[in-house]
Amino acid sequence: MPILCPDQVADAAWLESVREWKSCLEHLVAEHKKSLADTYKRYEHVAAPEILDALFADWESRARVVSLWVKNFGGPYKRRHDQLNVAIKWQTQFQHYDQLVQDLSDIAELLRQQESGIPFSQRDIQEHIIAPRGDSILEFSNASTEGAPVHRFRVSSHMLSETSPIFARMFSKNDSEDGREDLKDDLPPPPTPFTCVDGSRVLVYRMPQIELNQDSSMTILLHAAHMHNDQVPRDITYEQFVAVAATSIRYRCSKPLDLVVEHRWLPQWIHKATDDIPDGLVLISYAFGMRCLFSRVTKTAILSLADESELQAKNWPAAIKDKMWAVRSTKVAQVVAACSSTISEYLNPIKPPPPPPSSSSFSANTPTSIGFASSPSPGALDFSSTPRCPKGSHGCDATNLGWLMLVCNELQLLSGMFQPALSAGLKPPPQRSLAQMLDALRSMNSPPHPIHPGRGVCDPAPAFRSAINDIFNSVSGLTIAEIDGVRQDWVVSNKGLDEPTVAATLNLNSSSNGNGLPSAVTKALKEEHICAKILEAVETFGDLHAVAMVTPAFYTAYKKHELVIMRSIIKADRRR
Repeated sequence: MPILCPDQVADAAWLESVREWKSCLEHLVAEHKKSLADTYKRYEHVAAPEILDALFADWESRARVVSLWVKNFGGPYKRRHDQLNVAIKWQTQFQHYDQLVQDLSDIAELLRQQESGIPFSQRDIQEHIIAPRGDSILEFSNASTEGAPVHRFRVSSHMLSETSPIFARMFSKNDSEDGREDLKDDLPPPPTPFTCVDGSRVLVYRMPQIELNQDSSMTILLHAAHMHNDQVPRDITYEQFVAVAATSIRYRCSKPLDLVVEHRWLPQWIHKATDDIPDGLVLISYAFGMRCLFSRVTKTAILSLADESELQAKNWPAAIKDKMWAVRSTKVAQVVAACSSTISEYLNPIKPPPPPPSSSSFSANTPTSIGFASSPSPGALDFSSTPRCPKGSHGCDATNLGWLMLVCNELQLLSGMFQPALSAGLKPPPQRSLAQMLDALRSMNSPPHPIHPGRGVCDPAPAFRSAINDIFNSVSGLTIAEIDGVRQDWVVSNKGLDEPTVAATLNLNSSSNGNGLPSAVTKALKEEHICAKILEAVETFGDLHAVAMVTPAFYTAYKKHELVIMRSIIKADRRR
């Protein structure tokens, strides 16, 4: 085989020649492997596929087979004298096969390096030995990142396949599709064989992910997956903690770090949840299935976000960003709707104007309050809408409406309440967080100079502040179930199975429930249980008899649970 230098390979014609030579080597290796397998099957009638795979992958297994053949051919079961040389010739052919495989590996490596798009002189390859006797290498070329080195991690496929659905699909020989989630974009192309410096043969997987191994996050994760507890740090910086969480999300691999996160790392940095926007804890709580913490930090993030560009700059999964912006947009729309609803109370639909009076009812000699004849257009000064003020004062409505519009204009919310033609001269709303907007509206004062100083039903401020308070109280954090639906196996969620994630839904139209009982029976049982719990909380006999006679349900519960209820009352009496 000719020896090619990198400068020659860089030429397109040389690349095409190398590809042709590579295809020839692949065909030659396949035919040579078939010939060796046929020779083995001819002398060993029981040839399992696992034994054949071991022969071509492990030279120790091959040496054992050769020594067994020499022993059998040289013993009493010798058939012909020339059969003694079969094993030696077969072993020589295997050496030729190994040489072909090595040549094919070198050619494949040469093409792989050239096709990655990184010049040879600028390549920085960093080797990470996670499992010294591992059978696979994860290679991250990072071609799209300028100046990033190539990372290669030697790992054990048997260990990684148990920690992540991505690794399980990679190392599985079964090509059946997993319908729970789409992993096609996260899977590498078929692996290529490679012979290491120590002579061991491994499979190289060219991973499609961009892996920079920031703060040794990938190294820590792989050591944890291989159960190298001494290689997992007990104390960790916050930036390193966030990088490990991002890496765990990228490869759906977080179970190996369950205990160390819960008992070591998280207690060190739980105080970060009090930040204005706890960016890192959003990733950490999502990666490791911390439901309550995830809801808390996402609520803080929703209230603190000012605009969508700020959200897109976060290093969060796209599903979290989309859901978070949808919740924020909904709450902003509710704020605008509350302002519009309050203002629209003063802008009721105009009633049909009354019929014009007869001309005889007007006289040119009728004096007016300003000393001249009245206007010839009747009803010009009459308001056709019903005022909101209970005293029927349009002036009171005008004062309150002007104050509301002044406040909304100061917060620059009027542009979202009117049609584009009417709001052309208004300023666009500024970049303001939802918390700032709600706090400003919740602190709105009443009109400073009301016509009716009593400030009863005429004052719109209390009802408006109450509506804004309802919107603020309705802002809740996200749940993991909202992001992923049913959580997949890669999530460390065993410690949070008893935590609520989705509100329970009641089917009031169903005639039966999950246990097969009619809904009426289930309702009666629940009512009896509630009544019994209330009776158990009573501490005196007088109160017990009084409560038991309130309704038939209480009396029925008292008779059925009399022993338990009396025991609780006796204990309370002893405590007194």
